Amino acid sequence: MAAEATSDPNPRGGRRRRGGGLRWEQAGPLTRIDDDLGAALAGLPADPVGLCRVAQGLVMLPHLAAGFGIPDDRQEKRSIRSTADVLHRALQLDGAPIEEARPPDRRVIGTCRQFALLSCAFLRYRSIPARARCGFAGYFVADKYVDHWVTEYLDDRGRWIRIDSEILGAG
Repeated sequence: MAAEATSDPNPRGGRRRRGGGLRWEQAGPLTRIDDDLGAALAGLPADPVGLCRVAQGLVMLPHLAAGFGIPDDRQEKRSIRSTADVLHRALQLDGAPIEEARPPDRRVIGTCRQFALLSCAFLRYRSIPARARCGFAGYFVADKYVDHWVTEYLDDRGRWIRIDSEILGAG
């Protein structure tokens, strides 16, 4: 039997389906944060930009790693998939609370995907509806679009706000 839409509009636009539907404020398989990480996340800020800034302080882009003296064998860790695994790795490299930015040589090697998923996970951890988006960005290389991931969160007025944790505050 097909799911039916309820008569109550979903605050995210569209309608919520009975027995399912997207719940942007709840973690999914890749943004789920393990229970054992709760104490490490106790100091997370509550505001969306602050949460995304935390993600920025945990990840180092692969092409920058060598310049900070990060050995090549750490590059293989850049394909860590889940947020929980990225956070566990971050704590292995530096046991400081998650909200404290790591020195570059103690950050997890990752791509725009890790920045976006961490931001999405932190927003959802604070019950802020969020989603990771992928597509092509034209703001990195002139006259070229490169694949890129960003995060969007739902503000108090019901608008999706795009934020790019990889370059947050740069420029």
